[in-house]
Amino acid sequence: MKSASFKFIALLGLPALLGVLSEQACLATDKGGKTKTLQVWALEQQHDYMGPCKVYLCSEAMRVDYVRNGITIISRPPDWMVIAFSPIIKKYSVTKPQAVRGVFTFAMTMGTGRDVAGLPLSLQGHCTTSGVKAATYITTKKFEDEQMREFANHEIHPSSVRSAVYQVADSLKTPAQQNFIMARIYGCPVSEGIPLELTYKRVRAGQITYLSTKSCKMTFVPASTFNLPSGYSRVPSMGSLLAETNSGKGGIGLILHEMDKTKEFPLPTRD
Repeated sequence: MKSASFKFIALLGLPALLGVLSEQACLATDKGGKTKTLQVWALEQQHDYMGPCKVYLCSEAMRVDYVRNGITIISRPPDWMVIAFSPIIKKYSVTKPQAVRGVFTFAMTMGTGRDVAGLPLSLQGHCTTSGVKAATYITTKKFEDEQMREFANHEIHPSSVRSAVYQVADSLKTPAQQNFIMARIYGCPVSEGIPLELTYKRVRAGQITYLSTKSCKMTFVPASTFNLPSGYSRVPSMGSLLAETNSGKGGIGLILHEMDKTKEFPLPTRD
């Protein structure tokens, strides 16, 4: 078995965001003034907590639509700042890629002592998922044995992860920064590919499909797909944006606020 390995690099600072926003009009039109289109990978995915997500990826940009929560995330090189915006309240936030954390992903540590994003994995080989060649990782036997031992000693909850299978689309050759951001917003382990599917078995409570992909295909979209709409005002954080967008939905505001209480993680790049 071969363990995944990654190199880490530092990102440019927040001032680089100004260049990103000022270049949006250039991205949307070519020199002749015609609307520019980009060829992208379009994915329809389902997340256990976030629900249906529509994803658009190419070397020039990325976009993720949280259908249920009414939030869209866009990001582009060279700095890959993550801009989240809400058409519902016409506001947006800006987050460094290293600090991005997805909706509800922190909840996996509650009562379990284990975060899905931190699962120790080993590469097993490749398969085809949703028509795309994907690398398959599984949790290590050492981890699985430790989980069962801790459960037997009443140290972890019955819903804790016992074992997991994780598939990523390394054949798409997406930028390492996109792989990192996608893994972070989904709460999946960072790997050299776009997260496609993650299923795990609990120590006592059955199997969970944490992430699945319904389709993955090439298509063309207007370059403006990756633009921040005009007339939006900025809020302090992605957690604030989500909480305000989903205000009135029980305790979701307090839960989403927890997303801001996270350390920054290094951004990987390919070897």
